[in-house]
Amino acid sequence: MTADIEPISKIKANDEKKYQVAEDILFRQVENEGILLHIPSGTYYSLSETSIMFWQALLDAKPLTPVVDQIINEYEVERDRVVADLQSFLQDLSDCNIISSSDH
Repeated sequence: MTADIEPISKIKANDEKKYQVAEDILFRQVENEGILLHIPSGTYYSLSETSIMFWQALLDAKPLTPVVDQIINEYEVERDRVVADLQSFLQDLSDCNIISSSDH
């Protein structure tokens, strides 16, 4: 059973939830696409250009809010859309045991 990921829109900037990336994941970037390999299951996951930005922040244990702002500025999309996409991305990664919530 996986825990639901708290919506980032409800997280205050100074209280952003932290995530831990599983140790059994390989990541490779080829141009504007990324590939995650979940070693235990042998399952591959494809990442878009913007998903790679979120993934890199997760790997570096950096806040995700600045990435949301960067995507909004670079791609001229609405904040609600970016936040919804991020929420879905985080939930998918959590459901597949690629990330887990971690306490401060």
